[in-house]
Amino acid sequence: MKFFKSLTTLVVLIILSSCSEETPNSGRISLTARNSSNSVAAKSTVNQQVSIDQVKLSVSNFELELDSQISDNQNNNWDDNGTFDSQDEVELKGPFVLNLSSGDVNVLATEVPNATFEEIEFQFEVNQDQNSEMFNKSIEISGTLNSVPFVFWHNFEDKVDIDFEDKQKDIVINNGLNSLVLNFDLSVLFEGEDLSLITDTNQDGKIEISPTDADGNNVLANKLKDKIKMLVHLLND
Repeated sequence: MKFFKSLTTLVVLIILSSCSEETPNSGRISLTARNSSNSVAAKSTVNQQVSIDQVKLSVSNFELELDSQISDNQNNNWDDNGTFDSQDEVELKGPFVLNLSSGDVNVLATEVPNATFEEIEFQFEVNQDQNSEMFNKSIEISGTLNSVPFVFWHNFEDKVDIDFEDKQKDIVINNGLNSLVLNFDLSVLFEGEDLSLITDTNQDGKIEISPTDADGNNVLANKLKDKIKMLVHLLND
């Protein structure tokens, strides 16, 4: 991908500017984004069948946050003079559009200092590129609802902290490669929702679910965007 090289270059520059000669040895980390609904052709809701075909996210500010309780004790040669400590982060600015429609997407693959990281943080951010199909959106999901095309989009902006389901588990970099996955479990996005009253009110041939849609599905749009933030988990690849 075109943006992938720039992501890697940016991370390397940040690391080089943040590490001193005293910084410990480094390992490597790769981060992939995945849409688990790719493995589910159709998901039953209440009296409905939903099929998800396209998933696009506008995201920014990926950060690896050090576990201060562990890293500061293990790496006491790190200080506040531009080197890594509990105040430092590995960060990618963005925003980037992640198209999770046809498989895994490489977010980053780079060298990082040996350390114990507590979590990954990123932000949903509204895309400001007028030439992008994601312009003025932070998320867009499309597919079919009982064979009728639908599109759900939102323009919310919010930070999301991603950890393993086992909260005691950390991201440990120790000279080797650590492959991680941001798994968006969108196969259950509509689970438990009664969509029987959701219709194409303006009769344009598509069910629209958004903060401003003419079909009147604004309440559902806000409900789905809150669920999405709860449906992303960190996995070891």
